[in-house]
Amino acid sequence: MKTKKTKIVFFTGSGISEESGLHTFRGHNGLWHEYRVEEVASIEGWMDNPQRVLEFYNKRRREMMNALPNKAHRSIGLLQEDKHTEVSVITQNIDTLHEQGGAHNVIHLHGRIDQLKCFDHSTLYPYDKDVEIGDTCEKGSQLRPNVVWFGEALDHSLINKATELISHADYLVIVGTSLLVQPAAGLIHNVNKNCTVYYVAPDEEKNMDVFMNRKNPFRFIKEKATVGVDMVISDIMGSPLSARHRGHSH
Repeated sequence: MKTKKTKIVFFTGSGISEESGLHTFRGHNGLWHEYRVEEVASIEGWMDNPQRVLEFYNKRRREMMNALPNKAHRSIGLLQEDKHTEVSVITQNIDTLHEQGGAHNVIHLHGRIDQLKCFDHSTLYPYDKDVEIGDTCEKGSQLRPNVVWFGEALDHSLINKATELISHADYLVIVGTSLLVQPAAGLIHNVNKNCTVYYVAPDEEKNMDVFMNRKNPFRFIKEKATVGVDMVISDIMGSPLSARHRGHSH
């Protein structure tokens, strides 16, 4: 008889990468305190000054490519190897630290910083060096980062896939996100009534009360991601990940 796997969905934001040295967006000293979002992350900003937008993302790409995955990324990647679990990762992040930490099939709702696209078609290109005004695809269209700007629509196929994963999850683990950016943040409301929800954040967020009106089992872990993710995994699996992994290696 086939044993039913425990379905765990991690829903992550920029807070999970903060301990890898990457700035969050809305937190203390976040990027939106340094830049005006409409100037560097919107189609209006692009129309007004595309050079400024490219300089912003070239800088972000260099920072993200130099960053290393932290313990939270690695723990999620390790958990995906556990034969008793079915672990999915949905992220609002454009960095690839989940993949570098060993995770696979990561759903990037807001795009990826290691990819470029053009305005005329959906072909993707590697973003492995700075992109400049005049860098075009083979059809002559200007290249831009493959990220979703404010005001742009998310990929419906990714939204549908994320919705399905969350709706069937036994556990939803929310890590490092303020739950403010729609429509991505609204995905968490697709949990089924039996799903246990964990929220990992170093500070108690005001908008955590979105779960207070639900009947789902809920636990707030007031820790940084590198500590909180392992606490959640131990709670779900009944033992620390390190002990389980040692057991698999023999």
